[in-house]
Amino acid sequence: MKKALALSALPLAFLFVAAVQSPTSSQLAAIQSQITRLETKVDALAANQLAANKKGPRKFYLTKTEYNGAQALTACAAGYHMASLWEIHDPSNLRYDTELGFTVADSGSGPSFAGGWIRTGWIGDVSDTPGIGNCQAWTSANSSDQGTAVGLSLRWALTSVREVSPWQTATTRCDGGVRVWCVQD
Repeated sequence: MKKALALSALPLAFLFVAAVQSPTSSQLAAIQSQITRLETKVDALAANQLAANKKGPRKFYLTKTEYNGAQALTACAAGYHMASLWEIHDPSNLRYDTELGFTVADSGSGPSFAGGWIRTGWIGDVSDTPGIGNCQAWTSANSSDQGTAVGLSLRWALTSVREVSPWQTATTRCDGGVRVWCVQD
């Protein structure tokens, strides 16, 4: 929006310069045409910003169903994809989709205590290190392979070595059933 306002000031500067130089009518017509084009662009930018504000925060959810590591990439509903931790790291800037997502009696409008598979942004790996293990880039359901899962911290009064505040991390076997964190495209 600031950029749009700055762009809208340019025609005024051109008009001032043109006025000082005794412009011809063709110069004034060109300046007026430029002003009109920039006003149209500013109006379009303002409309886009208004539409984005009405849409609200991006949605995310934790699947109700559990999936093994090889199924995680296809677990999310249309319009959503398996989230990386960094897409949902600050849940206060997101809106939890309670219709699609797992909830419990005291969930309110937010996520529950449960955790789920999360993309790590790491190369295909099967180690038991949170943030690295990812069921071979979510293609393995092998019981000896590991994948990273996160959940919002259950222990509000304790700190943990495996915590990426406000998330607690863990790894679990790729053949196990785990919910999946999904975020809106």
